[in-house]
Amino acid sequence: MSTMEIPEILAAFRINDGTYKREHVAAAVKLRDEIIPHLIRILEKLVSDPTPYLENDDYFDHVYAVILLGYFGTNQAHDVIVEAFSLPGMIPSQIFGDIVTEDLPVFLASEKYIVRRPKSTGPCQRYLVTFTSP
Repeated sequence: MSTMEIPEILAAFRINDGTYKREHVAAAVKLRDEIIPHLIRILEKLVSDPTPYLENDDYFDHVYAVILLGYFGTNQAHDVIVEAFSLPGMIPSQIFGDIVTEDLPVFLASEKYIVRRPKSTGPCQRYLVTFTSP
């Protein structure tokens, strides 16, 4: 089996075609340190302009990004995850669906994160807790 390159992985994550990208996720996990900045950029792009994600239900790279970044537990992704889930009104629920209520609290309470107050207010804020690792 040949190793996948990051552009191939990200392209597979971009559009939801109804299949779970198991091989691509496994490749992303193997390339953890190299792919993290790319996953963060996906969420930064979403935060700066959520309109394309609201207008196209097939966009799915943001879901893979937030799930993988949560799995990796990287502190450098914390702020952009909080910003994405703190977008105004119902935008986070429209874009992320059940992740808002089912997975986000786990990401934020993970001992790999130090949770801080976001710059903005929104649905995410109700999940914020003060947490410090032992």
